[in-house]
Amino acid sequence: MQLQVIQWNISARSDPNEIARYLTRCIPNDKPFIICLQEVIESSFQVLKTTLPADAMYYSLHLRPRGTHEGRNRALGVAIFGFNLTGVSCSLVDRSVFPERALDATFCLNQEKIRILNFHSLTGVDYKKAKSSNFASLADHLQANPDIDFMCFDANEPRIDSLFAEKREFYDNRDRGTKAALLMGAKPSHNLQDALVQYLLSQGEVEDKNPLATSFITGKTCRRYDHVYAHKSWRVEYIEYRYDDAIRHTSDHAVVVGLFSK
Repeated sequence: MQLQVIQWNISARSDPNEIARYLTRCIPNDKPFIICLQEVIESSFQVLKTTLPADAMYYSLHLRPRGTHEGRNRALGVAIFGFNLTGVSCSLVDRSVFPERALDATFCLNQEKIRILNFHSLTGVDYKKAKSSNFASLADHLQANPDIDFMCFDANEPRIDSLFAEKREFYDNRDRGTKAALLMGAKPSHNLQDALVQYLLSQGEVEDKNPLATSFITGKTCRRYDHVYAHKSWRVEYIEYRYDDAIRHTSDHAVVVGLFSK
């Protein structure tokens, strides 16, 4: 079985028609395919919903709409689109700080379930302790649900990247980076693996770099903030960080494209 996965923070300020145009070109005709998106506002979702030929789609703000008195920060949802798959269920991670930024969905292919967690981290600049608290809630969710196959996310982390988890450094969100490490550090709360690291190691890559790939640029500093993690039962056939493609199509985060098999 093969599955293609896209992870992309499309940016709330992007042109949804450009985003849809790019994604349409990525969709294989007859292979199972899952797209996970962050910073999806309602108007963008409506464009994507009508443009992408998905067999199943889930949008977090349809489960937890922004309240009348809530600000624009509560209008940023996450979405999951499945192609050549049957949608089974979806739910928010209710215990997270902003539930509408974490969506857990299950699909079915040939009677086998595929479960994927899509989330968007809070920023340390705006939220500090809330960011680390949210990581802790997501770590609990992952630990309680070991059957999750994939995790796609914009973490706004790490501060320093590495091939080796024990060498990664995370921002101090009033926790010395310990909560982000529960997801991306040497002793995570889950049994998922960093797909890019697994692919580089499988290709004989031993040069450690910071970052391992560019998915976002802060000032003039390249960062790998966007990630795909996969269960150990899935093999990474390839994974690519397409930063230039994303910029050309009005986003500010790389499109991360991976192919997995089991």
